[in-house]
Amino acid sequence: MDYELWLRFLKHGAKFLAVEDFFGLFRSYQEQKSIDLWEKVGLPEIARLHETYLGRSLPEKEMIDHYQKYFFGAHPVDDPEASRFSQNIWGGFIMYKKEVLNKLPLDDWGFAEYDRKFKPILSTP
Repeated sequence: MDYELWLRFLKHGAKFLAVEDFFGLFRSYQEQKSIDLWEKVGLPEIARLHETYLGRSLPEKEMIDHYQKYFFGAHPVDDPEASRFSQNIWGGFIMYKKEVLNKLPLDDWGFAEYDRKFKPILSTP
């Protein structure tokens, strides 16, 4: 798990620096620990890492609250109105992705549309 790699770096004194540039992305795939296998694999693995590196396990609710504060910019307990607003926007995007894009990532959909619309035109002699 990538998360464990960052914790190992920190354990050995690594210092991280926030930068504005993107140096990597992640991909979604079936049987992903953080999505499809969250309860069976992801949560137990995260609990083990928290116990090892923090000395305690975080309840799932606490993890989700911290994640939502990071992702949506508002903690659901501290600022419930802003949290709900952000979640509604994100929920709308998820429904759009599911219903319009047929669950494909935006970039795949864009490339598929490009191939469908323009490749035949560009390939014509």
